[in-house]
Amino acid sequence: MKPRMTLNTYELYTKSCNNHLIPTLGGIKLQQLNALHIEQCYAQHKGKESSLSIHHGVLTSALKAAVNKDLIRSNAAARAANKPSFARIRGSADILDNVWSISDA
Repeated sequence: MKPRMTLNTYELYTKSCNNHLIPTLGGIKLQQLNALHIEQCYAQHKGKESSLSIHHGVLTSALKAAVNKDLIRSNAAARAANKPSFARIRGSADILDNVWSISDA
């Protein structure tokens, strides 16, 4: 079977889980995890926004897999209000700055 990610990516995601997600959310049963827990986790994050984006991606993927396996009904990370956005990470003030108007097209 072909690996789904490089070794470096795997190590980065493992570090994200072990150093951030598990210490913050590991005491909450999967079925009890909700968007508020995840929002609190993101609010307590003291590192770079790019690392918060990695945490969000790992958590979203894990919860999506749990939904697909019928372990939970919905993905709480997808409903979190203060999830990191790609535009903020790239330094863009507003993603709409990159959208053409009708006159530009």
